[in-house]
Amino acid sequence: MMVLSVVMKMLFWLSAATIIYVYAGYYLILKAVSAFSGYKLAPGTDFAPGISVIIAAHNEGGVIADRLDDILAQGYPEDRLEVIVASDGSTDDTVAAAYRYKDKGVVVLDFRENRGRALTHNDAVEHASGEVLVFTDAETRFGEGFLKNLLFHYADPAVGCVSGRVYLRGSSTDISGSESIYLKYELALRRIEEKLGMLATGSGPCFSVRKKLFRPLTAIDDVDFSIPIDCVKAGYLVRQEMEARAYDYLPADPASEIRLRARMTSKNFLGTVRRCGKGFYTKFPMIGLGLISHKFLRWFTGYFMAVALLSNLALLGEGPVYKIAFAVQAIFYALCLAGYLGRVLGRNLPIVAQIFSFTLAAYGMSIGIFNSLTGRVPVKWGKQANNL
Repeated sequence: MMVLSVVMKMLFWLSAATIIYVYAGYYLILKAVSAFSGYKLAPGTDFAPGISVIIAAHNEGGVIADRLDDILAQGYPEDRLEVIVASDGSTDDTVAAAYRYKDKGVVVLDFRENRGRALTHNDAVEHASGEVLVFTDAETRFGEGFLKNLLFHYADPAVGCVSGRVYLRGSSTDISGSESIYLKYELALRRIEEKLGMLATGSGPCFSVRKKLFRPLTAIDDVDFSIPIDCVKAGYLVRQEMEARAYDYLPADPASEIRLRARMTSKNFLGTVRRCGKGFYTKFPMIGLGLISHKFLRWFTGYFMAVALLSNLALLGEGPVYKIAFAVQAIFYALCLAGYLGRVLGRNLPIVAQIFSFTLAAYGMSIGIFNSLTGRVPVKWGKQANNL
């Protein structure tokens, strides 16, 4: 029994300490370090390289026209702007709707087979003529001055790729609306990692890279996690531009949110492991620390939460510390349930909604890790690819 108690205590404290480190300790450490060192970020300048905006679309006939209008409304110099719509086996009127913009310089690539976004991106890049590639989605919308704010970074030859800032649209009671604290923390973390030269991730709906640095993606890859690592390995910096604002949606119901988190995590986990091969962590130790702390440990949050709860339950007879810890966890999950009920009833309960959103994300990431480790990583990224 004594051995079991020691094991349970080790599991509890290790899990609890890891959760605290991932969501507080890592940020505070970087914040302290960044006060004394870090890159000085260059101020904005007018710089307009030739660009290719790439949209990989699968059955987006209902939104593709609005998306193209949105991009063209950016007012980017016409002689330096190319827009490519790459249809990934669409069976609706996506291609026909996009063809109506050919006289405005839009290039339409009609790939008949639905192969997934990564392979479609590869083929689209082969047709791209721009010095800089900008990847986005059909449902995303760019804020005013998005391209200008994103692209000025490329005046610095040391910059390899730049990501914009995604704002999630929705009502105050849906999942996307209740994620603000989580996302603000994520972006604050990226900003500090950027300053320290540790950033190695981006946002898929508003991501850009120098064409010369693009490396072909495998079927499970995606631009937001694969390309930044490739840029780092090539000796370039990754930037996060907060003033390059893009707007997107997350699913409004919990089941769809879980499926999205699971898909994203399963691809990101396996793709990152493959990208960071032998010698990566010794050659890029700070980048490696960032990937482990910012990504890998966070993806396992749900497992750490489960271990902390179960081991705490086994330790209730070990003293008041464990009783208090269990009570704290019980309150947390009760508030999570309240957040779920608020979501079902359509009530705006900000604090409990945040707790529910966090727990839901942790659960979805746990499923994604399980799927990745068991070889169930989805390749196709269409709206119909909802399998966990």
